[in-house]
Order: sequence, then structure tokens, then C-alpha cells
Amino acid sequence: MARVNYKGVETKIGVLNSYFCVSYQKFTTALNEGHLQDIGKSYPISDFTKMERDFYFRFPFPDEDHRKFGDVDDYHRSIPILIRDPSILNDYYDKSRPYEKVIKLESQLGILRESDNRKCLAAFFSYGNKGQTLRVEEDSKILKIVKQFMKNNVEPELDPEKKNLYKEIANRILDGYQLEMPKLKIHQSSRLSSKAENVASRLLKRKKGKGL
Repeated sequence: MARVNYKGVETKIGVLNSYFCVSYQKFTTALNEGHLQDIGKSYPISDFTKMERDFYFRFPFPDEDHRKFGDVDDYHRSIPILIRDPSILNDYYDKSRPYEKVIKLESQLGILRESDNRKCLAAFFSYGNKGQTLRVEEDSKILKIVKQFMKNNVEPELDPEKKNLYKEIANRILDGYQLEMPKLKIHQSSRLSSKAENVASRLLKRKKGKGL
């Protein structure tokens, strides 16, 4: 287990280089405020926030902002995103049938992007039944994914609270790349197919009292 000393209390934040109990934002805030200390690590705690070390942090879900450092209900929380653009996963598919896949937003990864030496909090996704993963560094690809999220998940959502949550999640994805929300042309009639809607619905189910 990966642990730190937070305000004098040993606190679990994850395992190895995957810190699924704390977002990068909460970690850096606690570090800058002097609330974190080392507990026998082979490298200083300040290294945890260095982008070139490829540490994975919990995605900063907006409805968890009020929670204390390291306090989470679901270690493996994710957000399903319906994709209808095969270029995102470079997929070959039967063009006689509509293309649909669901990817799950899992975490953020601190990176120093090789293409422009820029620090980013890259979005990390999983998909499929074989444990495939997708680490997105390119601005162009993450913009495609956010557009799909807005069109296929946010717009059809009827629950106002969930819709607002999704919109803020989209903004926070782009914040990791210092990008603005693109202008979108979305038809109000756009709806999830029944198959994809069922998949997304199953992924979103949580026990009462837990986050989405």
C-alpha cells in the first residue's frame, strides 16, 4: 500500500504508483499547505507530483470535492463514455452496422508530454472485456472524446443533477490539458441506443449513498 503522513496521521492513498484514493489537486494542495510528510519512502514525497514520474491519481470527481484527504467510497469509480467515433480507438468495424463502444474514465496521469514538453494531467480510460486501456496525451484526441461525451452522454441525460455533474467532469478533463470546452453542434434528438444505454446504466449503478 502507498501511504503518507497527513496531518500527523498515516493515510492510505493507493498502491505503488496508482493513487486511487486522492486526486492530484487534493494531493498538491495538501503538500503546498505543509500537511504531508514522508513515511520511509525511497524518494521524497514532493516527487509524487513530478509529471515525468507517471503517477496515476484519482479523477477529481466534482461531487467528492467536499471529502477529506484520502476519503473515498469506491476505489474503482469510473465514468462510462459512449463512443460513436471509431477513429478514437482506431477500430475496424462492420460499416453496415452503427459503431458504438463504451470507454470508462478511470483516472488522471501526470505526464511531461514529449511532443511539446508540456505538463499535463492526461485522462486514462479502460474499455472492452480484455482490460484494454487508453492513455490520451494528444489534445486532438481528448477533444474528440469530450465531444462524444457531451453529445452521447450529457445531452440525452434527463436527470438535471447528473447532467450538471457530467458537464463539470467534461470541463475537468479538459482542465488537465489547459483546454477550453469546444463549441458543439448537438441535436436534441440524439439518444443512446438501447444496447449502449443498458451498458452505461449497468456501469453507473452504485450502492445507495455512494457517488455515481
